[in-house]
Amino acid sequence: YNYTVASPPTITSYAPLYPFPGQNIIISGTGFSLNPADNVVKFGKMRATVLASTSTSITAIVPRGFSNERILVLNTFTGLAGTSE
Repeated sequence: YNYTVASPPTITSYAPLYPFPGQNIIISGTGFSLNPADNVVKFGKMRATVLASTSTSITAIVPRGFSNERILVLNTFTGLAGTSE
């Protein structure tokens, strides 16, 4: 048998560093789904709208009411999640 073990998403950087609500943010890292609908992005408890994704980049809209908390990326295809530092 050949098994492929998925790795959790990692966030290596994001820009802009201090985003405001309604602004697009680009999250760079690894382990993201190629299908934007399979990526859940949250700023603290607030869910962002994901516009596009590759395995190493996600473009999302910063949600209203967020505070500068950790960013969480959940890849619903693998069921694995990662957060920013």
